[in-house]
Amino acid sequence: MGVLLAAAYTDWKEGKICNRHILIGIGLWAVLAAVFSAAGGGSLYGAVRETVVQLAAFFMRAAVTCAVFYPLFLCRMLGAGDIKLMGLCMGYLGSSGGICMLFLSFLPAAFVSAWRLCRAGKLWERMAELTAFAGKIGREKRLSRYRIRYSRADMIPLGPYLLLGYCLYLGVCR
Repeated sequence: MGVLLAAAYTDWKEGKICNRHILIGIGLWAVLAAVFSAAGGGSLYGAVRETVVQLAAFFMRAAVTCAVFYPLFLCRMLGAGDIKLMGLCMGYLGSSGGICMLFLSFLPAAFVSAWRLCRAGKLWERMAELTAFAGKIGREKRLSRYRIRYSRADMIPLGPYLLLGYCLYLGVCR
C-alpha cells in the first residue's frame, strides 16, 4: 500500500511514476514471499522452492498485464509508469483480485475524465477524434500513434485512481 501511495502522489504532483517505486514494490514482494515461505515450517529447500514459484507467478502476472496494456502505450494513451504500476498491482493481488482492482480503478477515472471533458465542452470533439483514430487503425490494419496533442491540464494521472481502486478493492472484493 505504501508503494502505491507514493506512486500515486508522485503521479499526481509530477505527472509520472518513478521506476524506483516499481523496484521497491518488487523488492518488498520478494522479501514477503521469502518470509512467508520460510514461516511455513518446512525445509529450507522447500521454502526456497516455494519462494521461486511465488516470484515466477508474480512476474508472469506483471508481464502479462504490461503486455496487454502495451498497445495503449504505443498509441500514447497510457504512460509506461502507469502500465508498470498496473503490472505491480496484478502481481501482488493475483489475476482475479488484480482484474477487480483495475476495474474499480478505471471506472472512476473514466467518469472523472468524461466529467472534465463535458465541463470543458470537448466531449463530443474528443469522441469524434477517437472514432476517427479507431477507423484509421481499422483501415491501415496496424497500430499507429494517437497524434492529437493535449496540454498537461487535459491529462489525468492514473496513479491516484489505481490507489482508489485498491482501496475500493479492499472494501468491496475482499
